[in-house]
Amino acid sequence: MNPILTKILTERYPLFFGKIKYAACGDGWFDILDILCSEIDNNYRNDVRNYEWKLKDYNQTDEEIAERIAKAPEHMHSQLQRPKEKPEKPVPLIITDIKEKYGTLRFYTMGGCDADDGAISMAESMSGRICDICGNPGKTNSGGWITCRCERCQVATVRSVLFFEKIEQEVIERVLKLDEEYKAWNKELDVS
Repeated sequence: MNPILTKILTERYPLFFGKIKYAACGDGWFDILDILCSEIDNNYRNDVRNYEWKLKDYNQTDEEIAERIAKAPEHMHSQLQRPKEKPEKPVPLIITDIKEKYGTLRFYTMGGCDADDGAISMAESMSGRICDICGNPGKTNSGGWITCRCERCQVATVRSVLFFEKIEQEVIERVLKLDEEYKAWNKELDVS
């Protein structure tokens, strides 16, 4: 993936990217990676909120617990008891490698939660239907080096370096424009 696109991802999701300097895959999969990282970010934020909520319950005084139980219907009393064990702080997912293998995306990680595994599996599956060069709908070819390409990119040959440079520039321009909109949207959210 072009270093400009990788930089956008690492700036948006610095907690998850660790020491990754580049993604060894095509620019066409940028959107898949961006959506995947957004989902992983959302999962981590939810895990942190749940941890804080469980920690609050764990740290309640006996009087606070008794007061909550007294106010609640009887069928909820067991749910309002103090948890037996202190909740574990969530561990953020760390990306160790991103690459293409057998025509689909591979995403290697440490940590994270079960929901992250599902999101990664979905992203890897989707990459088998999206052209790794331009991001248009594609399909996996068979024979030789296995890739996922749209018809336009599949027809282009290795000799067509200018064709691929043009597509790369189109993808970069599209992502940079969307990144500016993303930054403006986030700025608006921070202000309000």
